[in-house]
Amino acid sequence: MIFKEKKENSGWTYFWYTTTWRMWYEFILCAAEELIKDDLHEHLGRVAFKDMSAATECLEAVKANDFNIRQCGDLCNEHGSVIVSGFSKIMECPMQFEFHNQTNLCSVAIPSKMASDLLEKYGNDVFTNYVNSVEIKAHIRLTLISEGLCKPE
Repeated sequence: MIFKEKKENSGWTYFWYTTTWRMWYEFILCAAEELIKDDLHEHLGRVAFKDMSAATECLEAVKANDFNIRQCGDLCNEHGSVIVSGFSKIMECPMQFEFHNQTNLCSVAIPSKMASDLLEKYGNDVFTNYVNSVEIKAHIRLTLISEGLCKPE
């Protein structure tokens, strides 16, 4: 992913990225699964989907299904975006990802107070390696699923 811009809104700083290719819903589910499985599952705070209206919360269903997004009914149906948030043990801060379906846009939001410290220390690319890893792992998972080498969780 390539860093596009950062914006502040209501105490949060949003880092916007463009993905290598446009995201489709199956890819978004893979990215969300990798993000939860590899980093956020211990401190998962939110899983939701959003269309044109308000978000629909799915956190309890995801937890009840052992973090398997594909077993959470409505989340499996195609939506405009998927939101995943929690405390990142890798980046050591609370964060929220929003993957936007049928676009090449993804956002990562963190509290603005933490963002200013991280930006001062690392610059605008503070999350670039992290988001690149999420994108790469999602492509790997999607390839393994399509080749029948692993089952969707």
